[in-house]
Amino acid sequence: MTTRTLALEGEITISAAAELRLNLLSTLGELGDAAGAALRLDLRAVDSLDSAGVQLLLATRASLAARGQHLELAEAPPVVRDVLRCLGLGTGMEGSALPLAPRSIEVST
Repeated sequence: MTTRTLALEGEITISAAAELRLNLLSTLGELGDAAGAALRLDLRAVDSLDSAGVQLLLATRASLAARGQHLELAEAPPVVRDVLRCLGLGTGMEGSALPLAPRSIEVST
């Protein structure tokens, strides 16, 4: 299985969404169409996440799922985990869209 890692830093917010989208699209292109492949986002240096950033993460997950691939959010800091929990996306409960582990999140369809 192929896994590409993209380290993100700073803000994943509306002000950074356009540039981040281009980086994600480029990385998706590098990943190719291999079923079962994964995009791993290293979030350890992210200090802000808003609803536009969450929307971008969900759109990325949907694009990957359409190709039989999945998204992994790794090293998510408390600020990211808190936003996901607040939106009902990271409760850690079975069947949640973005289940949380202590330091990483695997997003699968």
